[in-house]
Amino acid sequence: MIPGTRRDEVLALRKFVTDRRAMGDSTPLLRQEHLDWAISHCGLVLDTDQIPEDHEFLGYYTRRRIDRLAEAALTIQDPSHPRSALLAALMKVLAAPASVAALTPFLEHDELSVNLYALWRLERLVCGSSRHLADGTLRKAFGLLLDDPEALMRQRGSFRCAVIRDGIFPPPAWVSQLARSGR
Repeated sequence: MIPGTRRDEVLALRKFVTDRRAMGDSTPLLRQEHLDWAISHCGLVLDTDQIPEDHEFLGYYTRRRIDRLAEAALTIQDPSHPRSALLAALMKVLAAPASVAALTPFLEHDELSVNLYALWRLERLVCGSSRHLADGTLRKAFGLLLDDPEALMRQRGSFRCAVIRDGIFPPPAWVSQLARSGR
């Protein structure tokens, strides 16, 4: 599933009021050095699984979500015995060979955190640093994808980020899926 395509009532209301995507609908804005440290140490996880669309407080703390948090905490405490499938997937992204071919499949993973880690690795590999992730360039391309996939395709060549310009991100499958859906 493409992140940001599932309807979230509260985030949709925030976008209507502010005319900007809410934090819950995109990646965090961090300075480049903080982003590099957090991801390289497997210390940034976006909790996007089973968030109630109405954001009812008690709905956030289902048994399954608490179990995921506990598994993550145990994995962080002892990474040699990963109990968390999500953290194991993140470690797999960090351990993957430094090649576009090895990293691009992670962009289509079901977990947003895995997508982010792969994007971070790809940008450092292709662009030489994570500056476009930190400065909002990749966020802009993703927003354009959600709002007008055709416009993204027309403007792709004007981006300074080679990950976007070369068609690595957003993944071609996301672009064609959104174009077909008429978004």
